[in-house]
Amino acid sequence: RDELRLPIHRLVILCGPPRANQKPVVQAIDRLGRTLTFAKLSWNDLTTELLAHERGVLDQLAGTVLDPVIVPRVLGAGSIGDTRWLALAPVGAPPSRRALTHLDAADAISRAVGTRQATLAESGFADALVLRAAGLSLAAPAVERLIGEHGGHPLTIGSWHGDFVPWNMSAGRSAIAVWDWERFASDVPVGFDRLHFRMQVAVHRQGRTIAQAVTETRAALCDVLSPVEPAGRNATFDAYLAELLVRYEHDSLDSPNPNLTAWCEHLAQSVTRPEVTR
Repeated sequence: RDELRLPIHRLVILCGPPRANQKPVVQAIDRLGRTLTFAKLSWNDLTTELLAHERGVLDQLAGTVLDPVIVPRVLGAGSIGDTRWLALAPVGAPPSRRALTHLDAADAISRAVGTRQATLAESGFADALVLRAAGLSLAAPAVERLIGEHGGHPLTIGSWHGDFVPWNMSAGRSAIAVWDWERFASDVPVGFDRLHFRMQVAVHRQGRTIAQAVTETRAALCDVLSPVEPAGRNATFDAYLAELLVRYEHDSLDSPNPNLTAWCEHLAQSVTRPEVTR
């Protein structure tokens, strides 16, 4: 209340299911029960890094037209002892029976900082992925296979939200509010958000195993990645799987989790599988 100068009356502490990037979230409400802000709290090196990154991303996107996407506004940030916090204004889109789809948002986000044409090997994504995978037992060889097989594929390079899922957005007729931008990145193959939405819904909403989700998504690439040239769809999907593998294996070092380990093991086997008909 002192830092943000808001009429905060009560705080609600929200904690999601255990995961590597889990952060307590403080929902601040006024005397009428209206939400004034959501403040994320860091508790380790990973979450501190994610909060700092999200603040930078939101500051960058504040002056960017992302129609039809609405981005949260940063109200403030600071620290209490060793805990960092980031306070965001509540964001939402008016509900509508004829709401926009997630594809409208995904495609807008892919153009957030512009797009360009480049081969996978020439893109900054490949170089960054190699650096991030260094020393990771599963990710490093998978990334090497990825670049060896798909390095020469020309792709459209853009950006992605990084955690583009139904529970991080609210769609209306003319706008889609999207929050949790802590994994946003540019210089990645266009289509990553479309793939992430499909994969996460399959696993967390439809009860698919990671193996089933990978198989079903690969079989549906013509629809999932319809804006991507047919010749680049498998390269884009394999690049996404490698990106996810690097993220999860890196996160598992900070927060060991059996489910995360299982995801890593299967993702490592799924990147550029030669037996799959392409």
